[in-house]
Amino acid sequence: HFGARLSRPWTARSCPRSLSKQPSRHSPISDVMASFSAMVPMVAGAAAANLLFGMFQLMTGAPTSRAAWSWQCTMYTGTSSAAAVYMDPGADNGLTCSDGTTLTCSCSADPCVGMNAALPSDLVCAGAGPDASNDGCFSLHHAYGTPPTALTLVAGRGSGTLADACGAAGILKVYGHAGGLDLLMSWGAIEAGRNDSSMVPASATECQHLCDSDSACKFFTFNDQGTSDGNYGYFRGLCFLQEELACEGDAFSHYHGIISGPASCSSGPTPAPTPAVPTPAPTPVPTPANEAADAANVAVRSTAGFVFVASSSAMLVASI
Repeated sequence: HFGARLSRPWTARSCPRSLSKQPSRHSPISDVMASFSAMVPMVAGAAAANLLFGMFQLMTGAPTSRAAWSWQCTMYTGTSSAAAVYMDPGADNGLTCSDGTTLTCSCSADPCVGMNAALPSDLVCAGAGPDASNDGCFSLHHAYGTPPTALTLVAGRGSGTLADACGAAGILKVYGHAGGLDLLMSWGAIEAGRNDSSMVPASATECQHLCDSDSACKFFTFNDQGTSDGNYGYFRGLCFLQEELACEGDAFSHYHGIISGPASCSSGPTPAPTPAVPTPAPTPVPTPANEAADAANVAVRSTAGFVFVASSSAMLVASI
């Protein structure tokens, strides 16, 4: 994106006198400044690259709430979205993994700011898989289809071997914060008319409800990455309403802090096969011992020309 802009001819004549007062004129420097400053806030004590971004911010006046990526790691205790924990880089409260190691959260910059994502050391240990809180209806640390472009611009994916879905799912609508959606629109990451800031879902369940209310929506993808000091508020809660995949194969892609699932969980998990009804055992043939017991229970009473014979095995009415 930036490379395409830098390829334009640039002369001193094209350089505007004021970067803030003449946005209609373009230069590679002003364009890069505007793009970076809209994504990254200036933070005191940051690394050299982040200080450069901070200088861009000073020149363009970008609001500090427009962070590039999340600076916390998301983990799901017990593989449950209801037990989400957000770790700061270097924190020691990680889960214990199956191999006995402790889950860690790391970042390529210290402090973790700007275009530097905080990522867990192991997505499986961080709770990737079917969501235990809804019988596996949701998929934790997974996006439906290949990751949407808008998501890749503002959310770190993870490390290690990451599986991809067989293809991309059509995007019907993207809900989220107005400021974040505007930025994604300006970057060309969301098509015009597909952004909707009327609702900022606070959870994957709320995102699913939005999907369920749209008859064309079959699946959703929700950004549940952590937030640090409120700087990630523009992008946390992004909710993608998606069409069903047209390809055959894996339907989900690994993605840190992302939850996805169908429009409705009403169907629930695949039910277990109904057990076959056992064939009833045949009626046993009476043995002499049983016949003797029946005879002991026989009572004969004669009333008005009839004989009633009562037995534990039958009642006979005979006319005399």
